[in-house]
Amino acid sequence: MTSYVPIIITILYQILIFGSGFLFLRWLVKLFSGADQRLDKEEFKKLVAFILFLSSFIYVLYKEANRPVSTEHIFSETWLFFIISGLLTVLSLDKIFDAFKVLLEILIRLKTPKTKENNETTN
Repeated sequence: MTSYVPIIITILYQILIFGSGFLFLRWLVKLFSGADQRLDKEEFKKLVAFILFLSSFIYVLYKEANRPVSTEHIFSETWLFFIISGLLTVLSLDKIFDAFKVLLEILIRLKTPKTKENNETTN
């Protein structure tokens, strides 16, 4: 007589995984949707980019965690930097561009030479 308990536990575990994945995806859609609570094309692109970077980050962590101890690292620090910076960029995409714009304006102000004519016209 076979025991059905491991099969039932496996099925319940898969239901739990798919259910939590669905709820997480629903939460992400609400997070990335705008004030109208619908995804337009740009918001959908941000959501897809976030999911791709998050899944690649999880994949890298999984592969590194399951490699044999005596072997070298599968992914270098460059891969991790790329993935983490991509995640952070997608999470605050609008804020990043605004910060770059302000930084460029500051650099342009610092680079332009100050002359007496410029100072007299501003005063």
